[in-house]
Amino acid sequence: MLAFLFLFFNIAQAIVVSGPSGPWSVSHKVVELTDESRWDPYAPEDSQHKRRILTSLFIPTQKNQKKCQTEKVDYMPPKTRVGAAKTLGLPNTTFEGLELEFCKASTKERAPLPIVIFSPGFSSIRLLSSAQAKSLASQGNVVITVDHPYDGTVVEFPDGTVVYGASPNDINDEVAEKGVKAGSPLPFVRSEDISFLIDEILEPSSLGGILDGFDTSKIFVYGHSLGGATSAQVALNDDRVLGGLDLDGKLYGSVSEAGLDTPLFVVGADSTEEAASYFKGIMGKVDAAKMFLTVNGTGHMSFVDLPLVLSLLDFTAPGLERSIGAIDGKRITSITDDILGAVTSFLFKGKTRSLCQLEDKVEEAVVVERDLKKACS
Repeated sequence: MLAFLFLFFNIAQAIVVSGPSGPWSVSHKVVELTDESRWDPYAPEDSQHKRRILTSLFIPTQKNQKKCQTEKVDYMPPKTRVGAAKTLGLPNTTFEGLELEFCKASTKERAPLPIVIFSPGFSSIRLLSSAQAKSLASQGNVVITVDHPYDGTVVEFPDGTVVYGASPNDINDEVAEKGVKAGSPLPFVRSEDISFLIDEILEPSSLGGILDGFDTSKIFVYGHSLGGATSAQVALNDDRVLGGLDLDGKLYGSVSEAGLDTPLFVVGADSTEEAASYFKGIMGKVDAAKMFLTVNGTGHMSFVDLPLVLSLLDFTAPGLERSIGAIDGKRITSITDDILGAVTSFLFKGKTRSLCQLEDKVEEAVVVERDLKKACS
């Protein structure tokens, strides 16, 4: 009966998924990119092709605009929402009827705003952090979220091509045998994806001029879970990146051994002493501005849109309590937004105040280590 009522409610009424909003209105565009210099290492033997990635661009358009011509888009396309729901152990209809609202792109001259790139977790998708990305864009950042085909649950390209990946509990299929599992080359392939994206960002004729006028000298990469490891790997490999932020992800890749001389920020779930000890060890290998904090009441999946979506649906997900944590969905969305805002303020503007005062603003935050290499002011 509960499943029926949930299905009926979700189909009968569209819900706009929206987190905290800043002063900028935000437009949206989906862009597919092909790296002609790389073959996809995970493509089937009988269908080899060059590496493709799929991105969503969240673009600040006008500041302090009270009204704009709005458009709504589905939170996820059909096959993606079913695949994502199955992976999370939720009813197939969970993501039906969910929408995002944007302003139509402005043709006015753009401000030189910085660029943020987001990488999702293993067997997750960029779309599960769309509300988070929009919130960050509304603070005055161009945000680009990236899908990494074959390790994401499902990537649904605009031409109708659908690429399925390994599930977290299935590491014996063809994809997994090629390395799509923990401890594999995944962070390196993903790092190459991000560096390719940066190449495209820096090429004036690429992306149809979408990013003309923005500040391509200021690029920051963050991610959730394996995406967090990806952000650290990119920060190590690509000197065009100002820093990385890891949302509760173990650092697979070479950073844990090689160390890092680029700023790194780690946000951990309310976790065990073992996990805290691991991240403290990572911090010891970062010779740059760094910070490690945990958030009380959170779980591994607290740092994406999932808690917000379930809160908006007023839906309790049995079996996900530990994963999403006990914290309120809207509250953790606000906290994550505060953390992202503090990190971008530091990296892009050199301001320390928000990071220095984070635990004062966010009572759930526990700062384990902080060394910003400059005085708090």
